[in-house]
Amino acid sequence: MRLTTKGRYTLYALHELAKGDGASPTALSVIAKDRDLSLNYLEQLFVRLRKGGLVTSVRGPRGGYRLSRSPKEITIGEILRASGEDVFPVHCCKEFAEAGKKCPQVDTCKAHHLWEALGDTINGFLDSTTLDDVDKFVPAAPVAALTGLGAARGARELKYASGQ
Repeated sequence: MRLTTKGRYTLYALHELAKGDGASPTALSVIAKDRDLSLNYLEQLFVRLRKGGLVTSVRGPRGGYRLSRSPKEITIGEILRASGEDVFPVHCCKEFAEAGKKCPQVDTCKAHHLWEALGDTINGFLDSTTLDDVDKFVPAAPVAALTGLGAARGARELKYASGQ
């Protein structure tokens, strides 16, 4: 899974809406300025979010957008899917098959079940993490320390940078 600008901008913008009081609408121009995002692109994204039922719009001089539900009720998975983001790791995993297409190698591919399990894990995480949870995440350094991945990657990068 590769998160594109579409998914990142959508998450940033909805996070900004979640920080508000919920009663007053927020103008997209305010979000664009605060997050240094393209206003035109945000407008396109919010059409999708409104159609997806994640935001409501308020017209008028003090208009804008607000979340249609509490940030505790909106999952990151919903947000990414409403933005049109693909949330599966490879083309042959379960979500792709559910879209009506089948990987032609499903019977012979030794990794198919691995990719399917990875897709299930990713979607389970995204569907159990809410917009309200975003502020609870800490920088990646503690995660890297727990898994040991950060140290190994840092050592590799240092090795390559030093020419060894």
